[in-house]
Order: sequence, then C-alpha cells, then structure tokens
Amino acid sequence: MLPKENSDIILEQKEIVVPKHIVKAFGRGLSQSIGPRLQQIESCLRDTTDNLKYPMIEDSVKRITNVLHSLEEAKEVKISIIDPDGLDGYLNDFLFSEETEELDPKPGELLMENDIAPKFINALQHTIINPLFIISGRTGGNQSEEAKKIYSASMQIKDILSSFTNAQEIKIVTDVEGNTKIIPLHA
Repeated sequence: MLPKENSDIILEQKEIVVPKHIVKAFGRGLSQSIGPRLQQIESCLRDTTDNLKYPMIEDSVKRITNVLHSLEEAKEVKISIIDPDGLDGYLNDFLFSEETEELDPKPGELLMENDIAPKFINALQHTIINPLFIISGRTGGNQSEEAKKIYSASMQIKDILSSFTNAQEIKIVTDVEGNTKIIPLHA
C-alpha cells in the first residue's frame, strides 16, 4: 500500500492481479452479451444524418469497446484500488498491460470468488457506466429514430451491468462452441 496525501484525506492505493483465465472468460462473456448492443449503437451512428452531433457518443462507444477488448486480450489485468481513509474500495479501476495474449476460452465453469468479484464489478461499472451516461444523456431527449435506438441499446447495457451490482461471486460458464455466460451470485 502506498499512502498518498491529498489535502486532509489520506489515500491508500493497492493493486490486485485478476487471474487471466477468469478475466479473459469474463471479457468474452461480457463482449457476447453487450457487443450486439454496441454494434446497434455504432450502426445508428453511421445511419444518422446528423453525425456532428454525436462525436462524444462515438468516443464513448470506442472506450467501452477498448475495455472489452482489453479484458479479453491483455496479458495481465489488475484492479487499482484507491481507498480513502480505509473505506474499503472507494474507487476501483482497471490497469491493463500493453502486452496482449489471445486465448480461446476452454469449456467449463469458472468462479470469480468474493475476494475479487465485488472489486472487479466496481471497476467494470466505473469504466463502462461513465461512458454509458454520456451516450444516454446525449440521446435521451432526442426524438429521432436513431437517437431512440441508441438510447434503448445503452439502457439495455446498463441493465446487464446492474445485474452484477452487489454480486458476491460470479460464475462464468463456457460451452464447447465458445459461448460464455456470466452469472452473478448474490448472497
């Protein structure tokens, strides 16, 4: 732990390495569940006649896509935990190695246990929910068909991510075709 001083608050920072076979399977499952909705958003952005109005949305989609790609392919994934005054994980964020490694998921079940799962989900929500707020905020009041579709897809992604809130463990199941499901286990 590295204590950092910032005015009157002392920040404790630590990093947790997530086992790569678990994070890669999780990344694959998440890509399979929210990827089609991201593609729908990208399609609507291409189809809109008012592209100049949506550059922030395009940047947000790219950010989410990069996170998904990094979860699947980064050689090492860490969760950086900044804990002000010992409040148990105030801000969790991902640190991805620049080296990549592509692994096909093996059929079977994996379990992200309670020592990592809540911190991982906190980092995931921080990293993906923030860009989703930009997407839904820019399209929520717009009445164009493209904006309505983009808003709907972003809300579906939020619903998927919300299902992981307060999960104590996460089961990741991959079948022989490589289809991966992520199942949040609540206490």
